[in-house]
Amino acid sequence: MGILILVILAMGIFTIIKWMVAFIAPRIKRTKAKSARSTSQSVAIPIEPGWDGFDKPAFIRRGIQYPTLTEKKHGRTRKAKPVFAAA
Repeated sequence: MGILILVILAMGIFTIIKWMVAFIAPRIKRTKAKSARSTSQSVAIPIEPGWDGFDKPAFIRRGIQYPTLTEKKHGRTRKAKPVFAAA
């Protein structure tokens, strides 16, 4: 019984996806045609910084040695205060 439910659920999901693709595909083609016409009129040149220098970590680019973990310094431990029972 469980396998039958899973098969019916899978068929339903497949059908819904097929309908969505059939509904959305013509609209995507239309928007691509509109954008192709609009981009042919004016071409915008994006201003991007050169990202080639950022491939290496910053400490290597600056000539610093590889960082090593050191043991954390422990602060002063406090004395436990006695708790007096409220009378």
